[in-house]
Amino acid sequence: MHVLDAASGALVVDYAATVDGMLPAPPPGEQERLPYLRPSRWCPSDRLLATAGAEFGGISESAAIVDAVTGWVGERLRYVAGAGAPTDDAVDTLLLGEGVCRDFAHLVTGLLRALDVAARLAAVYAPGLAPMDFHGVVEACTGEQWGVVDATGLVRGRRCCGSRPAATPPTPRSSAPTMAWSSRPG
Repeated sequence: MHVLDAASGALVVDYAATVDGMLPAPPPGEQERLPYLRPSRWCPSDRLLATAGAEFGGISESAAIVDAVTGWVGERLRYVAGAGAPTDDAVDTLLLGEGVCRDFAHLVTGLLRALDVAARLAAVYAPGLAPMDFHGVVEACTGEQWGVVDATGLVRGRRCCGSRPAATPPTPRSSAPTMAWSSRPG
């Protein structure tokens, strides 16, 4: 931290820095993951326990769970621009069978949390997405790092930029989930 004591009047501050190298993000601790294991308004994982257990109960490794849930949601839902309402939660989306990226992300997040995998919705900028807009994806924690998954398949082969946890939790898609593991802090 730098402290500057200046007299009143115009003040111009010029600062430059050089960073050499990059340290990997520390692995997420239990305290960081815990809030992302709980049910929330749009991701009621407690109401998805039976579905999650029936569909994915035989999978034990967290990365395999993430792959299976992301693929299942991508196959089960249809991407329909304008579908759903802002108040729809993951259960509503599952019953409707369609939604937008936010809805796909809520359902993936809810199912992962029901399976004890920390997950959070993130808003990202996906270059090349048409129409260009922010896109809802999921950050899932599988042990040592958070990874980004997109059940819509709309950002497949593209890099997501500016991923950040969302405070409140589109073209044809591929059936294969998109997964880009990130070592940046959550």
